[in-house]
Formats: sequence, structure tokens, C-alpha cells
Amino acid sequence: MRLIQSWGTTFLWGALAIGAGACKSSDPTNNEPATPTPTTITVVAGSGQAGTVGGALGASLLVQVNDQNNAAMAGISVTFAVTAGGGSVSPNSANTNSSGQASTDWTLGTEAGNQTVRASVTSNPSINTDFSATAGPDAAATLTMVGGDMQTGLVSATLPNPIEVKVEDQFGNAVPGHSVTFSANDGGSVAPVDATTDNDGVAGALWTLGSGTGAQTAQAEATGLTGSPIGFDAIGTTLFLTSISPDPLVQGASATIMGTGFDVVPTNNTVLVDGVAATVTAATITSLDITLPVLNCQPAKDANITVGVAAQTSNLLSQRLNPASSLSLAVGEQHVISDPNDFCLQFLADPTGGDSYLVGVSATAELDAVMPFSLTAEDGAATAPPALLAAADLVPSFRSPGSQLTPYEQEVLAQEEARLQVESRLRQWEMDNAHLPRHPAFYDARVARAAAAVPVVGDSIVFNVPDISTSTLCTSFIPITTAVKVVGTNGIVVVDRDNPPDDPFTDPELQQFSDDFDNDIYAVLLANFDAPSDIDLNQRVFMVLTKEVNKVENAAGFVSSTDLNDPVSCPSSNEGEIFYGYVPDPADSYGTGARSHSGVVDNMPALIAHEVTHTIQQTRRLGSGFMSRWEAEGQADMAKELLGLSQRPEQLDQDLGASVITGAGPNDALYTQRFSRLGRYFGWDLGTDKIPEAPHNCSLFSYKDPTPSLQCTSAFYYGASWSFQRWVVDQYGTAYGGNDALTRDWIDLNPTLSGRANVEALLG
Repeated sequence: MRLIQSWGTTFLWGALAIGAGACKSSDPTNNEPATPTPTTITVVAGSGQAGTVGGALGASLLVQVNDQNNAAMAGISVTFAVTAGGGSVSPNSANTNSSGQASTDWTLGTEAGNQTVRASVTSNPSINTDFSATAGPDAAATLTMVGGDMQTGLVSATLPNPIEVKVEDQFGNAVPGHSVTFSANDGGSVAPVDATTDNDGVAGALWTLGSGTGAQTAQAEATGLTGSPIGFDAIGTTLFLTSISPDPLVQGASATIMGTGFDVVPTNNTVLVDGVAATVTAATITSLDITLPVLNCQPAKDANITVGVAAQTSNLLSQRLNPASSLSLAVGEQHVISDPNDFCLQFLADPTGGDSYLVGVSATAELDAVMPFSLTAEDGAATAPPALLAAADLVPSFRSPGSQLTPYEQEVLAQEEARLQVESRLRQWEMDNAHLPRHPAFYDARVARAAAAVPVVGDSIVFNVPDISTSTLCTSFIPITTAVKVVGTNGIVVVDRDNPPDDPFTDPELQQFSDDFDNDIYAVLLANFDAPSDIDLNQRVFMVLTKEVNKVENAAGFVSSTDLNDPVSCPSSNEGEIFYGYVPDPADSYGTGARSHSGVVDNMPALIAHEVTHTIQQTRRLGSGFMSRWEAEGQADMAKELLGLSQRPEQLDQDLGASVITGAGPNDALYTQRFSRLGRYFGWDLGTDKIPEAPHNCSLFSYKDPTPSLQCTSAFYYGASWSFQRWVVDQYGTAYGGNDALTRDWIDLNPTLSGRANVEALLG
């Protein structure tokens, strides 16, 4: 029996009368005088003084406060505060006198250079002015070494670096213009002997060694200063290095050292590269040919090279040493490493200095377990490995640090994550109940059969909505009565007659859902994943938009294999291909989360694409065994991405950029959610902080149920599994015979296999 019901629309019209009333306003012609208020504060005297650090300035700081009519104001409180250089003012605040002036005295801080004080009207600090002063150093107090010690050089030759000292006052400020005397021992000499410190308090001299080999000394002296005199040591040698080529050096490659004093017997020369011996292959008095050592996973660095002959050690040369091989990845490029011996990743510095790498580590085990790992980073320019990223340092690269999701993005993502956790339970239920018999009319969708009667607009149809909040989907369901709203070529849109009355779908929106499915979604799914079954012989998928979905915490939509099962074994079966979707409910009628009208409408096409992909997966596998959760959900999310590519100008194998990935509106459901969930898998918490224990408490293919210390959820690994499947298709699709061939065969070429075993059967 078919129930036909006509629908009418009632409009209520009302009018709002706006009357004129009397109100009192100020008269612009009223010339009552305005109350005087402080408007300006200016420097009268005391700025631009010079003094000694820690000392009081000779003149007080004096300001003038005037009102809006430029008249002096008495009794106005002025606050004085040091803003640079330290020091203090006294008093910190003062009231203006009858002339509108206030003053304070300034004692300079102990930091030489420019210092400042700000004077502001206490009641309105935005009215302010600044004083400046120059603080000079105190009397010279200490002498310290700056550089030039412990050099090695040719005898009777000038050392490459000057010997230098610094004169400072008691506060550590440089003292310029102070005299320092230099001298050398052991037959050496210095120039100049008498030097004067520069603006940085530094004085220096060039040291020419004496003619003897071995230790030599020199000194610098400033009478009366703590630390004076200061001694310098050097080694005089006849063994000296002038250059090494090529530049840069490469571990394991050949190089040539030029200099003097080498032994002509190669093995009598000891060459050390950062303390590791190189092999000398040929030698003359002025050159050595060497083979550089291979350092164990050492990054590119400035290596120190020395040569030893008999009891003498040469001077030190420093030159860039690169690893024998390095990893250079273009944007979007992938590099697969399978041998643990190759787990040392070497990166050369970008010549522009703008390179950075984010290394994320994921477990590839299909189990709910923790797999610990360790990661060590070493910077070639540092003496110790740099710290790994702190918890607050990690944000997805497609969002700038400190950026936040918009309220719209937060709503959609929160609903998506809740829905994915619901879906995860559904996929697990299907795997656990794969033994249930198929519907008697179930058949291969590619076999043509005669079509059954198709409902028409206005028909009423009763559906059993599976109660997805339970684990007994075959026997727990909610009957609803729906109205057929749109009948398309590939889909039928029906609406629950008892949906919330506030802000419902409009007829044009329902028509658009149908048009999207007919013109875009179905073609994408058919091309990439195959066609669904047609148990009810109407050659269409029902899209049931019902409040029953809203009753599940933040749910958005689902499909259930119960509708493809035998109704004898599964009484909830509707014996057809059915998608259940949520409806607008901004008032949160069921206490499970409000659904804004725009959010539901924008998300619907992507939601339909995702869920009907599950119907196709079930169609191809029902009776054999279902795909694992990560396979099914990652592939269904790929359907959303493919839908976006079909509707927009972007194509596969492009660097789309942040403006596309994070675009608002419907684009959010097509692209952004993929990357948001991938970001959360790696630990982004929607703000700027990193979620503790992610991702190393998560698995790429599965997840660890959340506990107080383990922060991975099914919603997070969906992003990772989509990313993994996209990578697999990109890497192997062409060789397989096409991306579409690979995604179709992934579903049903090996219907009894799932997860990693399924992938390995496909690709080896």
C-alpha cells in the first residue's frame, strides 16, 4: 500500500510599527565650557644628558602638563619609570605645580649606552613623553683575554690571529681608550708594543714567533687592573698547513693538503680529521694526498684537520666536510628506506639558509599497542645535538604558529571526529558479523537485471533506522516515516516527517543534494571504486535524512551492512542501499550537539561520497570478509578528496598549497578535514600545543584507545590511513594499470584478505 500525501505551505505575515518619540540631545550650539583634562605632556629639561653608569645625573627631569586648551594644569599626578638601561628615578611620581610642571631625579643603571625614562599622566598613561641619557663606563677595573691563545705557526713567522685582551669596568662595560702593553719572549716580537683599546674595549697585537720550535710565550699588561698581566702560549713548528682541497670535502673521498714540513714517506705523516685518522696515499715535503675517513652518521660540519710528523703537530685547518651521500627531497617527493642500516638520514644545508625538516615517526603494526622508538638529531655546526621539538613547538605546517580554527571549522571537525568514532564501531561490528547471510536478492552490481518500480515525489516510506548506539544492530532499530522529496537518476532523497521544525532543509537544497549525487558523486565513485549493489532493484541509493542520526552524539551520517543482509537473520534490514544523514538542528533538540544549517548543507556532498563508498565496499565483499577499519575509512576519505578534485580546478600530483587545503565552506569537507586529522595524528590539538604521547602511542593502521596518558583516538588515525593510502596509490597506481584500477582491486581482488595482508597481496 502506498500512502500519498500532499503538502501545503502556510505563511504568517506581520507588521512592526515604529513610532516617533521624544528624546533629549545635546545642542551643538550650546557653548558651555568643557571640563579641563590633561591632554599633553612635554619635556622641559633634563633629556640628552651624559653621565657615568651607576651615577646620578646633574640635572633633574622636568615635564610640563597642559589641557586641551594648552593651559598649564596644576595638581596632575605624573608617573616616572625607567624603560631602558636599568637605574632608578626618585620620586617615582609627582604632582604638577601651579605652572603645570613636575620633576624627578635620575640615577643611571650599570649598563653603558643609551638609557631612557618615560613620564606619563598617571590617570591616562597613553599621554607620555620620553627622556634619554648616555651612560659612559666607569673606571677601568679588569683585563681579560679575548683571543689568540694556543696557536701553532711557522717559526719566525707571524701567527695568523692577533693576541687580544679586553678592558672592562666593575660592571662589565667595555672601557675604550685605555693603554695596554704587549711583549713577546723566546726571540719573538709583537706589533704594536703599546696599544689603546677601541670602542669595544679591545686591544690587540700581531705576534711573530722566534726561530725555535716548541713552546713560546707572550703577554699583555695594563697596570693596576685585575687579571693583569695575561699570558699567551703558542707552538713554533716547521710543519705548517696552508690549504686543503676540494671545498667542501666529502667523507670517503680523496683530498690534497698543501703546506710545508711533511715527511716524504706517506706513513710517517699522521692526518687527523676531527680526531679520526685519514689514509695518506702520497707525500712530498709540501703536499699530502689523502683518503678522508667515513664518519659514523655524522652530519655535514666544519671539520678540524691536523698533520703530525715525528714530535711536531701542525696548525689546524677547518673546512666543510659533507657526508658521502645525502637526502634531498623536492616538495611532495617520497623516499622509502627499508634497510635499518640506512636509517641515518643526512641533509645538506640549503644555500639560502631557509631549510627545515619535520620528521614524524609512525608504527606500521596492525595492533592496538605501544611501539617505542628513539630519534637523535645532530647539527653539524653545534657541539651537542639540538633539542627535539618541545610539546608547545609543533603545529601543522599548513597553519601558521598560533593560528586557531574558526568556529565553523571547529564545529565541522568536532562532528567529523565524533562521527568517525561511531563509524569505527560500525566497521568493527561488520567485521565481527561478517558471517551473517547476504540478502537473497544480493547480486553482482555489474549484472543487469530488470528494474523495479521507483517511488515518486510525495510517497511515504517507512525505514528501520539501525540503532548505532548499540551493538545489536540487527535487532535494535527505530522505525521512521519519510516523505520522498527528490527522485534522481542514481539517488532518492527522503526526509523524516518528524524532523525538528526549526530551520529545515529547503526544497532547492534537497534538489541540490540529488543533483550533486547524480552529476558528480556517483561518477567519481563508479570510476574509482565500482558500483553499489541494487538489492531493491530501483537502480538508486536512498538518502534518508533523519533526526535519528542527530540523536547520536555529534553524528553526521552512516551506512550499515544490515540493510544488505537477509531480513530473517537481520530484522532491521531495509533490503536496499541506504545512506542515513543528519539534519539541521541549531537548537540541539536532542542534547547531542547542535547542527547548524550551513554546516550540515556544506558537509552533505562529501558525507554522501564517504558513506556510499562504504556501501560499495560492503557490496563487493559481503559474504567474504570486510576490509579492516583503517582500509575502509581511509579509502572512503579518499573519495572525498577525489570529489573535490572533480569539482575544482586542482588535479592529482600538484602542490595545492595552504590556501586550497584550508579554504572555508564546502572546501573544508573536501580537503581540510583530511589534513586536520593527519595533523591531530601527529599531535596537534586544534590550537598551538602538542598532544602528549602522540604520535608514538598511535599506530598508522590502528589506534590505542584513549586513557589518561594515551591520547590517540580512531578519528586521529583516519588522517594517517588516508595519507598512507594516497601515498600507495600515487607510488604504485601507474605501474598497476591506473589509480582507479588499484583502488577497485584494493576492495575486492582478494576479498578474504584485509589490512596489510591485502596490500601485500596487491603489490608484493
